[in-house]
Amino acid sequence: MVTSGVENLPVFLSWSGPSAELVVKGFHDHLPVIVSAVDLFFSGRDIDKGTRWQEVLADNLRDTACAIVCLTPESLTSMWVAFETGAISRAAGTPERAKARIWPFLVGLSNSDLQLSQFSLYQATTTTKDQTFDLIRSINRLSPYPETEDVLKRRFDKVFWPDFSEVIKKAEAVLSTPEVESEPRDLAILAEILHTVRSIQQNAENADE
Repeated sequence: MVTSGVENLPVFLSWSGPSAELVVKGFHDHLPVIVSAVDLFFSGRDIDKGTRWQEVLADNLRDTACAIVCLTPESLTSMWVAFETGAISRAAGTPERAKARIWPFLVGLSNSDLQLSQFSLYQATTTTKDQTFDLIRSINRLSPYPETEDVLKRRFDKVFWPDFSEVIKKAEAVLSTPEVESEPRDLAILAEILHTVRSIQQNAENADE
């Protein structure tokens, strides 16, 4: 999507597990209402039926330098989330590199839970109203058409937070529900995605020669 000839800010939404999925759906549905010129990619909704989903996902991992990573007790140890975050953090070769950001969003976790993980390198956001607004303010600043502070705060208070806070409550409630292990299936998918990413990168390098 392009606004007045300027590309929108692409933001990848990384998740694993039902609780994290609820949160990224909340960002996907409500964030564009208050921040202009952002394109959010959520694999649960933004891959059209009939497409080669591996290539769509790989393209977004390669081309996106920003990500909101929803971390829950389940997704914190997910190899799937670690793979996506690693791929995005290595984004290079475009002007968007200057805008590279990884925003961990913690649900059912505290900053101390990240100490021994790769996510300890990044400034994390908890689910409080003030910290969530700080996250959205950071995203707004990178947008090609940022809203003024007053407009952003007013939209956040009246439009975003009333709905998103309910999403957080539902996600926290889901955390108490046992999740069926899916890591073996994820390993097979990860291998396939990694192969696709490498193929795309090799094709791009050959085209530049």
